[in-house]
Amino acid sequence: MSNDDGHPNDKPDGSANGGQGDGATWADLTNQGNLKQESGDLAGAITAFDRAIALAPGELAPHYNRGNAHGLAGDVEASIADYTEALRIDPEFAPALIRRGLARQRHGDIDGAQEDLERAVKLAPDNPDAYGTRGSLRALLGDYAGARADCERALALAPADWKQREDMTDLLQHLATAEEDDGEDDHDHDHDHDHDHDHDHDHDHDHGEDEEDEPNGRAIAIVEEVLKAAKWSHQRVEEEADEDEWVTYLTPIDQDGLASAMVRISEPIRRFLLHIVYQPAAPEEHRAQVAEFLTRANDGLCDGNFEMSYRTGEVRYKVAIDWSGTALDPMLVRNAILNAMDMTEAYEEGLTAVLSGQKTALAAIESAEAEL
Repeated sequence: MSNDDGHPNDKPDGSANGGQGDGATWADLTNQGNLKQESGDLAGAITAFDRAIALAPGELAPHYNRGNAHGLAGDVEASIADYTEALRIDPEFAPALIRRGLARQRHGDIDGAQEDLERAVKLAPDNPDAYGTRGSLRALLGDYAGARADCERALALAPADWKQREDMTDLLQHLATAEEDDGEDDHDHDHDHDHDHDHDHDHDHDHGEDEEDEPNGRAIAIVEEVLKAAKWSHQRVEEEADEDEWVTYLTPIDQDGLASAMVRISEPIRRFLLHIVYQPAAPEEHRAQVAEFLTRANDGLCDGNFEMSYRTGEVRYKVAIDWSGTALDPMLVRNAILNAMDMTEAYEEGLTAVLSGQKTALAAIESAEAEL
């Protein structure tokens, strides 16, 4: 059986018996937590792991498994703390290094993520998850050759029914495209350099040359690579063609107050857009208060903004990238996604209270920003 995030079921437990009631051992409670997590009851799973840890704080399994549950629930900091405690108990437990590496990546600690995944590969050289996870991070950082080597090694090590096999195969295809495009960039740059002395006066008047040198499809491939590395499932939406050639992807989130993400990219005009959509839509009777809440939240933001459609009541957070005059960097896309998720989660509870009419805009924004 596999976990929801596609990794093999590496959840340790304590025993095969699943005792119930007040006499349950830490192992029984750990098994109960695993079952609750598999059924989707993350709050119940965390409670069971809490009880197991209270009975046996020195056991690795409940700490590690609670870290998985916290991660699935979106509490990245709590998951990192649990994996760190599991590694204090057993510093060579590679699954905790892999999961903590993923969590650190989500939290923006790229150096920490790299350190964990490098160590995981050394400790578990036959573990396909270690190579696959490091390969995804390397792709995100633009190390296409290293990512390709890791993906190929992971596929060679993994069993036929490995849950990440399809994702790794897709990532390899994207990497091949990116490496080919990089090679074309290098060739074009060398060719242009050889003729610079003949065209200096033209270069002075053509400031869009760098834009035209970016191969068609490269930016789209980069966005798809970042979405895969971030473990965001995404479906391309068929649209009527227009002069800006927008490409749109939808990613379901369905996490408490967050419904979905919409990614749009246009290579002709060098634009990337990300919308995180809240749920439910604002009821008509609360839209004035929601608009006030969003206006107050936007005050001081520097990278994105909240917005609402007065026609439908849809509330979303938007962040954009304009890469005119240069090539799109995967780190820019990654940072935009992290920024959007940080902001939407920071204001989610307050917005939900205003959407439901439980709080005024002023009370909700004061509560939300007191915790920032």
